Amino acid sequence: MILGEGKKEESCCNKTQGMQKKFYVNEKKSKVMFLCPNCHEFVDNGNFCSVCRTKMVKICDCWILHTSYDCGKNSCPESGNAVGRFIREYHRQRNLPTH
Repeated sequence: MILGEGKKEESCCNKTQGMQKKFYVNEKKSKVMFLCPNCHEFVDNGNFCSVCRTKMVKICDCWILHTSYDCGKNSCPESGNAVGRFIREYHRQRNLPTH
């Protein structure tokens, strides 16, 4: 499906994230944009839609743990206390020492 000059809709499946994403390549700007399944806006690639904050992947590239991780949540912790609880829960699940 042609979306406009330099835009062509395609789809891909990232096997590590387990979800199919629709995207287009803007050949003029050499940029790949992804279609949000909730608000249907084309946004930059990431864990969440930058418009409606819907989770766009099953396994996030977690900015807190610096690894791929599926916490099962629909949003990221943003405050210091929530981040601390998230890290403690991650360590508890894996029998890792907490600091």
